Amino acid sequence: LTGTTAGATSTATVTLAAVAAPGMTGATATVVNPTTVQLNWSAAPAGSSPTGYSISRTNGATTVLLVTPAGLATNFVDTTVVPNTTYTYTLKWLSGSTAGIPETTAAVTTTSGAPAPVSAFNIVATQNGGTNPGVFTNTLSWTAGANDAAYNVSRCLATAANANCTATGTVFTLLGTVLTPTFKDPAVAGNAVYVYQVQAINAAGIPSATSTLATVTDVVTPTATGTPTTLITKGNVAVTFTGSAALNTTTYSVSRSVNGGAYAVVGSLNALATANTGTSYTYNDTAVVIGNTYTYQITPQATLSTGTVVSGTTSAVASAVYMLQAAPVTTATPTFAATGVATNPVNVTVNWTAGAAAAGTPATTSYTVYRNGAALFTTANSGTLSYTDTAAGPLGTTDVYTVVANNVLGASLASGSVTAQIIVQTAPVEGAVTAMTGFFNGVTVNWTQAQNPNAPPTTGYQINAYVNGSATATAWTTQGAGGTSQAAVALTQGNDYQWVIRAVNAVGTSLESNRVDMQWGPTAPTVASVALTAGSTTTDTVTLNWNPKVTQFNGTNPVNYVVQYTGSGDPLFVFATSITVPASSVVAGTLQTTTFTNVARGTTSPLAPSATSLFRVNAVFSADTLVGQVLTVAPASLK
Repeated sequence: LTGTTAGATSTATVTLAAVAAPGMTGATATVVNPTTVQLNWSAAPAGSSPTGYSISRTNGATTVLLVTPAGLATNFVDTTVVPNTTYTYTLKWLSGSTAGIPETTAAVTTTSGAPAPVSAFNIVATQNGGTNPGVFTNTLSWTAGANDAAYNVSRCLATAANANCTATGTVFTLLGTVLTPTFKDPAVAGNAVYVYQVQAINAAGIPSATSTLATVTDVVTPTATGTPTTLITKGNVAVTFTGSAALNTTTYSVSRSVNGGAYAVVGSLNALATANTGTSYTYNDTAVVIGNTYTYQITPQATLSTGTVVSGTTSAVASAVYMLQAAPVTTATPTFAATGVATNPVNVTVNWTAGAAAAGTPATTSYTVYRNGAALFTTANSGTLSYTDTAAGPLGTTDVYTVVANNVLGASLASGSVTAQIIVQTAPVEGAVTAMTGFFNGVTVNWTQAQNPNAPPTTGYQINAYVNGSATATAWTTQGAGGTSQAAVALTQGNDYQWVIRAVNAVGTSLESNRVDMQWGPTAPTVASVALTAGSTTTDTVTLNWNPKVTQFNGTNPVNYVVQYTGSGDPLFVFATSITVPASSVVAGTLQTTTFTNVARGTTSPLAPSATSLFRVNAVFSADTLVGQVLTVAPASLK
């Protein structure tokens, strides 16, 4: 410094120390977007004179000086940040080369900047037709987000080891990037499970988190196979069928029922690569036991990439009777080849017809005839359906014959048996009683004739009856050799008659025909009461009691009963007064009551006046009338 005092000049030297910059205050950091941070701070305090400021940024152990510009600004924009990162900013005023006291740091964490994950994720799988049966197009759709600019679509093929595509190390293959919230995955092979995920991408190219996983199963349920057939050979039943029309069929499961039991899987066949309708498959079932009946059904299956099996429609069933041939049917009784009255032994011829074999059963090769349980003869082939036993007998014995069919697997069940009674006499009557017609106190018995061509001729017939269940038949009457009908009279009402016929020849009497029941007639009516008819001096009201019993012709019951009244001058009841009683209202064995009014006194018949009245009860059938006994009552008893 230089100064003048009273004309004198004085000089002095002064040294000035540098003035420190003030401390910066009010610093803030605000995220503008994932890559931009806005810094703000307060103005320099009054009286200070900073020349600029300094901004540094710390991320972890790394500190970077961002800027040291001149001037007194109060904000700064940092565009060098990255998303999802925490930064600490330090701001200082500068005065020359001197920095102010460091301000408290301002910390901030940038945002991710990614769009929200895809939501409302749906998949629709449609099967391609035309030239690509069994191939699918999987259509994906989801809800778009506000910041979405594009989408990455990825896919994983689920396997048995990774059924949900969530195992560690699962790789999703990027299928493509689309700009709209939909995607088609074409030509996807069937019988597979696919898992999809989607990521949204914003305009800055930042992807979202992946979506939740969406799964689709691409499979066509296999259609049914053709109806199977069976073929039996020794130790094996071959089950043959045509394949399913579905090309994605991988296997055919064969199920079997044994003797009508529950079905159980016994095996499977792999579908051919060219499988289609018309392709023939055969499964050989060797676990078969003689005597069993087996029923088979086929289920087509598709095996998915995860190992899951999808079963299609089960086929119709096919049956096989292993070893058993349908039993032959015996169609004729034995015929006797006797050459005289007492030839011994007697020839007996047994005839039969071939039975219908079950489906798939091997053809019959021969037949074996059994007599009394012992094998007697085996035919040379299946065309022989008759055998003559030349050693039947002796006379008076009975031989029983059966027949079995044979094939390559063994013998069938036995046929029904047929019995030969080794006697040389007339044959039993055929048809027995064919009709019975009732009349006043009897019945007409009708039968058909039969003659054994190897026995002496029939000379007559015996008409016999078992009365009321007796063990011994009562000889009723006889008829000559040509007879087919005979009246039996003097029957007792209320009795049960079982009619039988025997044929007679020079040797003796035949076996009985079959028995035919007939319970004879209702009982004769009795007078329960008589009273003068009201308002009359010449007629009475008569109440009768009668018992219907159980009247039958050949096992047929009456349709109704008719109670009649006439005079003695009309013994055939031509001009009778009749009252019909429905059979449905009658209880067998229970006393019934019928009342006649206006029963005439004195002149009781237009044919011949008489002092006697006649009453009777008739059992009426659909074609015949069975007449009951008649009650004769003198007019005097009616008063």
